[in-house]
Amino acid sequence: MLVGVVVASTFGFGALSAWSATRQVFAAPYDAGRGSTADREQARLRGGLAVFEVSAAVLVLVSTGLMLKGAMRVAAQAPGFDPGNVLTMEINLPGSGRYADPAQTTRFFQDLVKRVGTLPQVQDVSAGNPPPFVGWAVAYEAEGNSPVSADQRPRTIDAVVMPGYFRTLRIPVLDGRDFTDRDAGPASTPVVVVSQAFARATWPDANPLGKRFRLTGGEERPWMEVVGLVGDTRTSTFSPPRGWVYLPHGQRRNAELVLVIRFQGDAAAVIRDVKRLVWEVEPALPVHWNDLLDDVIARRYWQPRLYPRLFALFATLALAVALVGVYAVVAWRARRAREFGIRIAIGSPSSHVWRLVFQHGLRLAVVGTSLGMIAALGLMRFASAVFFGVSPTDPAVYAACGALVVTVVLLTSAAPAFRAAGTDPVAALRCE
Repeated sequence: MLVGVVVASTFGFGALSAWSATRQVFAAPYDAGRGSTADREQARLRGGLAVFEVSAAVLVLVSTGLMLKGAMRVAAQAPGFDPGNVLTMEINLPGSGRYADPAQTTRFFQDLVKRVGTLPQVQDVSAGNPPPFVGWAVAYEAEGNSPVSADQRPRTIDAVVMPGYFRTLRIPVLDGRDFTDRDAGPASTPVVVVSQAFARATWPDANPLGKRFRLTGGEERPWMEVVGLVGDTRTSTFSPPRGWVYLPHGQRRNAELVLVIRFQGDAAAVIRDVKRLVWEVEPALPVHWNDLLDDVIARRYWQPRLYPRLFALFATLALAVALVGVYAVVAWRARRAREFGIRIAIGSPSSHVWRLVFQHGLRLAVVGTSLGMIAALGLMRFASAVFFGVSPTDPAVYAACGALVVTVVLLTSAAPAFRAAGTDPVAALRCE
């Protein structure tokens, strides 16, 4: 697509230039006496291109400003958990052999977490899947609510976690309790811990503790009782509108968990010791994601940091192109030395000539800026649905970008205007 845009732009502007040059060559013998008409046509063409360049610069500048402000707004939001000094290590048990038995899978992770917790550098340890910075939506229905069709059911994000998960990641338990080992097992009473956002969306006027709901889709899921309420966390760069629900590991088979280990000291030493504990039980078992949680999040979600930088680069280039175009148009208009010489010779002040040229640059700036803002408003309404945190109607960004473009364009127009105001009438008339 990008190659197509570049090729189309190249051929389009090349064809326009060729048409303009050819038209001038063939029209010159017949229109020698009508130079003023040709000049007016060229002026309109140059002015139109300059307005387009200014509007494009405003469009990219406003888009960049809105995205930068959205990125700062997102960065200022608390993630809801503390990723500092936390290691992540993914363990995926095979689905065959002894681990085909869900009880063996549960026992392996329980024993591993207890042994990792005895390491001197480990403060807290638990495990869960998915980790707090990713998630997949799942439909659910709450007990007592009016039944709806499957495609109209609300959706939330679910995770399977072990006891101590919230303490390890510093997710506050606001009400009720955390999971215990008694909750792990297919025969245990189905329980669940929910986040504030889920509770507000599902039971807005009631305490969620003791309420029941079930996940839907695929296999038949049991009704689960809410036993705990925890704080909200962000997934990627946004907070899920219906929050999270956390299920205890062991009530259904889950052979893939991510260890979350809050530690102090040398991360490499902790990774080495945890691998040793894993391989003492399963020597051939691979251990992935051996890295700090901060680094994993930074690598996984690099787009929100990259897009504003790319837009800033494009905005700078677009503004530079617009300034060159405006300068060329205003400078070309300022070449009317004979007209300016006559004006000055008959007594017109130099300031009048300066204002005449300068006003042309002002018109280009105002028209181009207005069109660019209208285009930016339409484009960013669409982009706000794609990029979280972007407000398409932020007046401060529009005002700042519009003022910047108009100011810079006017400064660019000042030099040709001063040059025209300094025209020597005698030299101009003698040249003619």
